[in-house]
Amino acid sequence: MGGDRYVVNSHRAARQIWMAADRSAWHFDFDTERSAWIAKKTGDELWATLSRVLSSKLGQPVALSRA
Repeated sequence: MGGDRYVVNSHRAARQIWMAADRSAWHFDFDTERSAWIAKKTGDELWATLSRVLSSKLGQPVALSRA
């Protein structure tokens, strides 16, 4: 685990949430119809993606969801 970085950051000017992990990057836009943050390129949802990436890294299930 040493040296790995996982970054989740708001990019206010673009009105996006940016995430970088495991040599991949996502730009999530808020989809009002789904009330969720969705990556346009992949269709990935923010919380599901973050859960998947962390589960893979930690080797055990991680379940995250919005409040």
